[in-house]
Parts: sequence; C-alpha cells; structure tokens
Amino acid sequence: MNTKSILSYLLVAVCLTLAACGETADNQEKKGDAAYTETTTVDKADASSAETTPELRTTEVSPQEAVKIAEAFVRRQGYTEQKVNVSKAITFEQGEFASDTAKLLDNRRNTLQAKAMGARQYGSNFSWAVGFRQIPYENNIVRAVMMDSLGNNVKIAPQVVREDWIMGNNQPPPKQDEN
Repeated sequence: MNTKSILSYLLVAVCLTLAACGETADNQEKKGDAAYTETTTVDKADASSAETTPELRTTEVSPQEAVKIAEAFVRRQGYTEQKVNVSKAITFEQGEFASDTAKLLDNRRNTLQAKAMGARQYGSNFSWAVGFRQIPYENNIVRAVMMDSLGNNVKIAPQVVREDWIMGNNQPPPKQDEN
C-alpha cells in the first residue's frame, strides 16, 4: 500500500467514526473551525486516577473532566492492565457480542494504555473524543472514547482514529463527493 492509499484509508476511518457519533463532513464544513476549537494535551498531573461515577451530568465538562471520564470508562470496561470484576456493567462495542463476558474482558485486557494521550472537542454539538494509545503502540493510531459535551453517552469509537487529529495537528476531513 502506498502512502496516499494509507492516508485515504485513515481519512475514511475518521469520517466513519464521526458518522458513527452523529457527525458528518457536511456538519463539519457548516460549522467551520468552531467545530474544532478545543484540543488538550494530557498532563500526568491533570489525569487523576480517581474513579468518575457514570451518573448523568447536566453541565458541560472541561477537557480535564472529559479525560477523567474516559480513563474511568476504559478502566471499568477492561481495556487496561487492571483486572475488572465481571459483575460490573459491560458496554459492548459496535458489532461486539459475547455470551461469556469473562472471555470478552480477557480479550480486551491490556489493549489500551490507562492514561489518555489527548482530548479534542469536535462537531456542531462539541462532543469529546479522548484518545488512548494501543498496546502494542501503533504509530499515529489510537482508539477514542467518545462522549457528548456533558460527558454523557460514553462509548468507544468503532474504528481507530488518527493521533494527530486528536492532538489538533491536521485539518477536518474534507467534504465527500456526492457521485
């Protein structure tokens, strides 16, 4: 695969991720740069290990709160090296099914780093995407925990996301041709 093909594939993956979260390239174009106003680098001092309760929130969350919510989510859902209690509520990824949740948690275990690498607000609803590096590390590819601006409706994105998009180092996806 050449570089252009890889970049096209990654661009499609970002567009699919945004679409899965209710965003379209068309929405992004209408909103312009305002849809990409907030990018945060995670500082180890800001990323507290305190457990965040999954109660519904009624006010918008800060970048640091979005990171705490996402870190608690990946911990509770069994993606980190920490062993998880099977009796806790498991959120299935899109297209993920299991009759044995213990086996599902074993498959997830230690696939993501426990600390987020960054967070970004996007879209007309200013949703959050919080990035987590995979284990083993894959250059410029992360998994993203998505949530609304209030820190509710937390889920993991069904596709991988570009790390540089999370960090705000590239432009939003271009509008797709309607051919």
